[in-house]
Amino acid sequence: MWAETYDRKLSDVFQIETDLAQKIAASLEARLTGQEKKQISARGTANVEAYDAFLHALALSNRQGTDDLEELIKFARRAVELDPNYADAWCLLTVGESQKYFFPEHNDAQLARARAAADNALRLAPDSAGAPAALGAFNYYCVRDYDAALTQFQISRERAPNDAHILTAMGLVKRRQGHIEESISLQQEAARLDPLNEDTWANIGRAFRGLRRLEEARTMFERAHAIAPDDSELVAALAETYVAQGDLDTAWRIVEPIQFNPTERGFATKVEILVFQRRFDDAERMVSNVKSAKNLPPVFSAIAPSFLGQLRLAKGDRAGARALFLQAETKLNKLRAAGENSPLFRSALLAVEAHLGHRNETQALADSVLETTRSDAWQFPNTEEEVASAYVALGDFDRAIPILKNVLRTPGVTVLTTAYLKLDPAWDPIRNDRRFQRLCEENLK
Repeated sequence: MWAETYDRKLSDVFQIETDLAQKIAASLEARLTGQEKKQISARGTANVEAYDAFLHALALSNRQGTDDLEELIKFARRAVELDPNYADAWCLLTVGESQKYFFPEHNDAQLARARAAADNALRLAPDSAGAPAALGAFNYYCVRDYDAALTQFQISRERAPNDAHILTAMGLVKRRQGHIEESISLQQEAARLDPLNEDTWANIGRAFRGLRRLEEARTMFERAHAIAPDDSELVAALAETYVAQGDLDTAWRIVEPIQFNPTERGFATKVEILVFQRRFDDAERMVSNVKSAKNLPPVFSAIAPSFLGQLRLAKGDRAGARALFLQAETKLNKLRAAGENSPLFRSALLAVEAHLGHRNETQALADSVLETTRSDAWQFPNTEEEVASAYVALGDFDRAIPILKNVLRTPGVTVLTTAYLKLDPAWDPIRNDRRFQRLCEENLK
């Protein structure tokens, strides 16, 4: 119906966008609302350098790794430095800063950066689709108020009904609320609107993995990887599905050639495979090298001796393990005194106190982590698994068994499978308990 050629200077790029949108709408005889006309004529920025930085950030917005997230934030910050009134850039920066607070830097300074970006987005463009989406991201990743996040995303969807990113975000919220099939449906619609969005396919894959539908999960991860073949986190997610069914050889062949950043999920997956293969020395070397990594968040440095302690324990070196657990306890308590309270931190401290035999401290932490994640249906089963593992470390099998029985029947993010029970040395103390063995047998049927 419509085709024209435009020959303009790059400095006119923003006017070209408006002209194109208006002419396409006219050719399609579309009836635009006043709000839509306003959106078409709006210019995000008149600064070409700021626009270029924004486009760099936008290109990274679907990526999975922490290094990519850092680059996104760098470019988005550059865009708002060049043009402090660039609302779209503030919206994208809000998402990036909020994700970074969620993981891997859960501290007050990072929370303040996310909040400031959200405030600027709302101040500059309160009637846009991007501003409520930015606030929704802040509520989702930082405040973890899923009802508030969903309300904001719904407002954003009303203003931009065909924005696939908004549908994907709504799917994430629904998953946290326990509506996993509805989450998949929303994200499948997002994939139809934006079929080259690797993040959407990856999140559909994570949903299937959480439901223990491993073949379907692999199909989604492979589809995402075909779009972004250099995104190593997708490779790690694919490998983990093989771990979940007990195929360690295939999982290792997938991740063995890749060097993961210590803050990436792929790093943990690679170490986990080594541990499950009982290659404890190799796993120890890999974790020990973390200490020399650049720009590593303090919580990762504090967790390292705890994990090394668990490796020593698996090798039968109880004295060496205890020394490492005490070292980890000291480091973690220093972080707690400085205000650290991330889920990763609390999980690590729970394991340390349990391995040290500190029953009162373990129970207090168990109660705390369960209470703070109870409203998160997607994460809660993992928290329950961590608590069950702590009870096993204490030798309290009677309390661990009912929790494990429930977790094995509940969906959740990379949730426990029978293969994990069989392979993970953390369950060695309870392995001869007939109730534990029946759990594995029942789950295989």
